[in-house]
Amino acid sequence: NKVIRILRLTDSSYEMSDTVRNLESHGSLSYEILLEGLRTGSAFVQAEFIDNDLYHGIRTKPVRLSVSANVQFYPSTDVYLLPYSRLGFRLYQIKRQESTDITDLPSTRILYEVKLINNDAGTLDDKTLIFTATDHADEQSRLELIDRNMKSIDNDTYEPTSLMIRIVNIGYLSAITNSTRPWIFQIGSYYLITVEMFDVNGRKIYPTDNLNLSATIPNELHKTCLNLKSLYQNGTQYILRPNCQGRFEIEFHLNGMKNNDIIELLTIASTKQWFEVYLPLVVQPKRVLLPEKTTIKEIKTPYCPIKVLGGSGDYIFTSRDISVVTVSSTGDLMEQTSLNSTHVDVFDKKSPELNATVSVQVVQPNEFHLFPCPVETELNSLLYLPIQLYYKKQALTCCSQLDFDILIDNNIFQYQNIIPSNEHTNESCALLIFKPIKIGITNVRVQLKNSNLQQTISLSAYEKLHINLNNLLLTTKSEYILQLSNGPLNFYDQESLKYNIYPLDNHIKFTQDSLNSNFLHIKCLTPIQYQQYEISKQNIITKQNLCPIKSTISIDISCQSTIYSFILEPILTSQCPLINRDYVITYFDQILYINIIAYNEQKISFTNFSSLNIDCKIKSKEYLADLNINNHQLEIIPKHKSGKILLHCIIDKLEQQLEIEFMKNIQIINSIKLIYINESLSPLEIYGGSGYFQFQINELSINPLIDLLINNNNSRLIYIKPLNYGRTNLIIIDQCLPLLMKTLDIIISDIDQLKIFGRSRLELNTTSLIYVQAIDIDGNLFNLTNIYHLINIIIEQTLKPNILFIEYESKSNLDYQTLAYRIHTLDIGRTNIKFYALNIKSNIIEFEVYEKLRIYPKELNILPLSTIQLMIIGGSQILGTTIEWSTNNTDIVDIEINNIFKTKTIGHAIIHAKSTGYDPLLGKVRMKSYIENFEII
Repeated sequence: NKVIRILRLTDSSYEMSDTVRNLESHGSLSYEILLEGLRTGSAFVQAEFIDNDLYHGIRTKPVRLSVSANVQFYPSTDVYLLPYSRLGFRLYQIKRQESTDITDLPSTRILYEVKLINNDAGTLDDKTLIFTATDHADEQSRLELIDRNMKSIDNDTYEPTSLMIRIVNIGYLSAITNSTRPWIFQIGSYYLITVEMFDVNGRKIYPTDNLNLSATIPNELHKTCLNLKSLYQNGTQYILRPNCQGRFEIEFHLNGMKNNDIIELLTIASTKQWFEVYLPLVVQPKRVLLPEKTTIKEIKTPYCPIKVLGGSGDYIFTSRDISVVTVSSTGDLMEQTSLNSTHVDVFDKKSPELNATVSVQVVQPNEFHLFPCPVETELNSLLYLPIQLYYKKQALTCCSQLDFDILIDNNIFQYQNIIPSNEHTNESCALLIFKPIKIGITNVRVQLKNSNLQQTISLSAYEKLHINLNNLLLTTKSEYILQLSNGPLNFYDQESLKYNIYPLDNHIKFTQDSLNSNFLHIKCLTPIQYQQYEISKQNIITKQNLCPIKSTISIDISCQSTIYSFILEPILTSQCPLINRDYVITYFDQILYINIIAYNEQKISFTNFSSLNIDCKIKSKEYLADLNINNHQLEIIPKHKSGKILLHCIIDKLEQQLEIEFMKNIQIINSIKLIYINESLSPLEIYGGSGYFQFQINELSINPLIDLLINNNNSRLIYIKPLNYGRTNLIIIDQCLPLLMKTLDIIISDIDQLKIFGRSRLELNTTSLIYVQAIDIDGNLFNLTNIYHLINIIIEQTLKPNILFIEYESKSNLDYQTLAYRIHTLDIGRTNIKFYALNIKSNIIEFEVYEKLRIYPKELNILPLSTIQLMIIGGSQILGTTIEWSTNNTDIVDIEINNIFKTKTIGHAIIHAKSTGYDPLLGKVRMKSYIENFEII
């Protein structure tokens, strides 16, 4: 009847038993058959045994089978709609896994009927099958699809296809994406975003065409990074293309339902969706060549890292063949075991969509180079020398796990370690680290162990380029010689190195010295304010040095036409409070250097102003010093005299002067100072020097011997307080002139005795001075002027009444150590005088007062050839005193013996008599007497 046909199971994809397959292979049907509906309708099916004699002719009861087309609603399940929704239903016939829209076919109206059971939820247009929802929620209707043929065949048991339409209110919005990992995107890719609606019970609401949904980017800054385009007018789907990396936000809003161009407002619903955008994964390197191990070397750290860019930064690394290479969780290729190739896959943990692949091959290197860049370094930096290994002209990626022999010619460099070349610059697979020890050039030989691959290279170490000044202020037409040092070493000719200047202009002229290349002449041509120039030193590019290092230093140069002010600044070795900008003290026997320092209006000193005339002169009453002018430094050459001079200088109508005083050395009256133990304060006067002194006591004993008291009003007078017996040194240092120094020996002692000297044989009616000194046990003299009131010297006479009057006469003191006493004679005679003081043993000295020595007669006229005897009156009567006679003219008078004279001829002569005796104080002394008018007639 062409409604159903029977097919063999062996001609289909269905599974079957061996029995069924065996029977069908012989052209028979078995207990399982395959039926195919050809058209709608019904037919009876009945089975009968045919090949069995026992059961032949036995039939089953007929079974009626109905065949209907598989026609479904679209949408085919229960739908939840918002109020005012308009949903157009479609009819689709599904056949052999293909669907066909048959809604608008004329036969569809004949074969099928679409019926809305009730209008509670809305109304249905029978012609267009458009359902219009009611204006409120909580309503429902059932929609049926009736197959008229099936209903006519079996009206009692036929059940039409149906679905429920329910009207609900919006509960919330949700957005979904087609990305592999939700809401993880990568830059430049396109993503589909679908907005879904749900009621309060979480049931999905069907998106009808008259929906009004919208999507916005709330952050204005994000709008340039996101390209968002709606696919449908109802706003349910969007295409997103992110252009920036970061975290972004999109807001979705339900605005209402369109009804005849009018937006029917519903319950407002919106949602926000955050998402992350990453850069696509990029691996470096994309292809890795690894060497087979040549020696067994313990590798404690990964030696060949895979650098990954983009993504979230959290990755998963996997090797497709771990027998070739293994990879760590951080992307480091750990070890290789066989000469083969494989791949390493990299995935971002946040999204598998972010992925990349690295090709890895393990080979045996056959070529070795040391890449000469860099081959020079500063002393305080390490040198990283690149290693290049090749396999069939292909550069190996990593080789730091290999073992190399390093041989260095001298101690210029020290080998440190070998590390991976992570950037693989210049096709390097590893970096050798060398530490510079000193300046110089050396040869380094590197050999790969257990192979014949080796290379030699020259390395150099240098100090950074240095200049003696970083800022120059010059007057126009003046010149300064800049001293440069250090910088890169030339492998062949150090003198050939030239300095590069940038920028070159018409303000400053730079000239490298022809005799010494490290001197740079800088001449100011025109005024300029604070121009910065770069001075650099660099070797030329050679095969042995492909990337010479440039050592650069900057200098600021200013030029002005004149100076604003200047000062005279002496070069001093110490600070002195006595010195100011107008007055300075210096040594009387050493050259004083004075710098002339010129300033501009900003009080910045000039480096050189030699283009200006410097006129300096010395003014003084005496010739105390000479003056030499050397550029802007003056030399004051003293003439070993103390005194003051006035230095006067004129520069470009500006004047300045400086008073200079030359100081003599520190002087003290005695090199040894003896201090009486009972003295409270012993003064010490200091001469010479600046007067600004520092004192040091070198104690030779445990207990302090002295204490110093400084006179605040007179720095040249100090007081020494004795504390204990002993000997010490006092060092006096001039703080203004440190080279001036004096050492004083100080002795603290008792007075051992008094020393008396003068005359003890005195003539009546005369006066004389005697002197008293106090000495210690070693014969050192005390300063009696300071201790006179302490020792209380007493003088006593043994003869009564006194023949002498003795008084202290301070004005006649010879010095601080010698006191003077005036003796007045009162009567003729002898007496003993005792000199003593407190706790000092006495001295007894015999004094004699005698009448004046005279010759009697005083005048005498006698005849020639006469003999006369003269008499002596007065003079000392001390035992041992003798008279000596003499004449001024032996042609007239002869002395025979003692006081007897004989005249010779007529004339005039004078007779002298001298009394000679012993004075206990003076020793042997003479007392004179003579005849004035002794004539021979």
